Amino acid sequence: MCLCLFTTMPFKRLRKACTSSNWKKSLLLLFSVILVNSMLMVWIEQVVWTTDRDSLCSTEINTLFRDYELCRITMQLERVPVREESNKPEEVDLRIIVIVYNRAQSLLRLLESLNSAHYFGDRVAIHVWIDRSRTGMIDAETYRVAKRFIFRHGRYYIHNQTCHVGIYGQWMGTWNPHNGSSEKAVILEDDISVSPYFYKWLKLVYKKYSHRDDINGYALQGVSMKHGKFSNGLIEVDTKHKTFLFPILGTWGFSPKVKHWSQFLEWYRDSLKDPEFQPIIPGILPSRWWSEFTEKGKIDGMWEMWHIYHAWINRYYTLYNNYEGLISMRVW
Repeated sequence: MCLCLFTTMPFKRLRKACTSSNWKKSLLLLFSVILVNSMLMVWIEQVVWTTDRDSLCSTEINTLFRDYELCRITMQLERVPVREESNKPEEVDLRIIVIVYNRAQSLLRLLESLNSAHYFGDRVAIHVWIDRSRTGMIDAETYRVAKRFIFRHGRYYIHNQTCHVGIYGQWMGTWNPHNGSSEKAVILEDDISVSPYFYKWLKLVYKKYSHRDDINGYALQGVSMKHGKFSNGLIEVDTKHKTFLFPILGTWGFSPKVKHWSQFLEWYRDSLKDPEFQPIIPGILPSRWWSEFTEKGKIDGMWEMWHIYHAWINRYYTLYNNYEGLISMRVW
């Protein structure tokens, strides 16, 4: 590689200086060029590895290399994580949103369970959303796991967040269905796996309960919540009922209905306009958690309190399964 690749000094001037009688000054200049070149290469590798192809080509690449007339950008672009998405997502029957940060093995376990599920010939797409650290880095091993995975039942996309968005952005910024969309979606955090029959169950409950406007979505988990004063921390539901309604969503696999999810996102954005507003509901355990997190400055990890409040003011419920033995549509 040419030693003066990244120096702003023209090559002819550098060559003239190197052949002058002041050899000490020339030698010092040469070492300076080598040092600057090495430092810039390390920095550029960081930019290229942690930036999406879209934004890199349009901003960083143009700015970074315009003054240096670098002509071999393609070598670096081969290492850029690819965001495989179009402006308008294709029509599907089921869109699976997988949100992940830096748990590579958990992600692999979840993806493999999705490959083992039954989809009955329906159109399915998986979208893996990888969040960045607060310093803007994508976890390399997590990205490699996502990149190597092959989904056998439909389309597969990898999205690298352009900045750190946290659990709020991962949940509320990754699925924005258009009005009138008939697709189903399920949002999965990376620390769970799903039953091979999770989609069969979703198809059945959508068919049976989609007309119910008081149901805002469907949970893959069953009786496993600690949101109130129940014996053993669990809700008590007679097992003769295979489903039940509860006013709090289940985050261990949640399938929001299009209309209700869009309504919730719009309400949330409007609520942020009032900096004094707190989504607190009297007498429930999540409100106590919210207050404790607020005191500790950790409310950025409890996005679901907003959804709970929205369901409360609109009298919405989430539908859960209630099989014997605490069986659910997700597994650890």
